[in-house]
Amino acid sequence: LEPNDVDNFDALVFGGILGNVTERDDGSYGSDDRTAELRKLGFASRRHLGPMQMTTDTAVLVCRMVLEQAQALSEIPFLDSPE
Repeated sequence: LEPNDVDNFDALVFGGILGNVTERDDGSYGSDDRTAELRKLGFASRRHLGPMQMTTDTAVLVCRMVLEQAQALSEIPFLDSPE
């Protein structure tokens, strides 16, 4: 997601339908990509907030920061795996 995406979308989808993120043996992350089902229905455009899964409320706030406050994702500090 980028600040210039603000005019590209009328709605955003958040939540568990998007897939699970798993850590691979080499330390990288991958997803089971459940959004493939949406692309099959004609929803070709998609954006993501990075490789790490986050809570829905955090994702909504990050999207607001990017789209309404024009902050780049790279400028937003994240704490991955806080446990």
